[in-house]
Amino acid sequence: MQFTDRRRTKRIGHSHHREAERRARDLRGTGRVSSRLLAPGAVVLVTIPFREGVGSKDRPAVVVGRDGDRIVVRAFTTKRPRHPAGYVQFEATKRNGLTRRSWLRPDTCVVAAEAVLARRGELDVEIDLTEPEAPVLV
Repeated sequence: MQFTDRRRTKRIGHSHHREAERRARDLRGTGRVSSRLLAPGAVVLVTIPFREGVGSKDRPAVVVGRDGDRIVVRAFTTKRPRHPAGYVQFEATKRNGLTRRSWLRPDTCVVAAEAVLARRGELDVEIDLTEPEAPVLV
């Protein structure tokens, strides 16, 4: 009996968390970002789904290209990579909009244009953003 009560509490807590996330997004003003602001090299805040298919995370990413109403991005991470081959380190600057030292991941993903929450800045150095094949995640 006690186990059932915990499960119900956990489910209710999760639904409250989801509702709080929705309200926070509404307060941030997450209307569509103009497509002219999504040029290659733009640093944006984007909702990136987890590879397992359940859940997502809002994280900064750089726009690599566009495919109609879908955006090809490379995400940033603040965790130092164990195997740094392919990662590019960036320091936080006003121009790129990052808040702390980050590493640009070598893999790309394709997200819907609606997943872009805001433009943060642009890259302040020239790097090769091309990838041979981008996996479709959304």
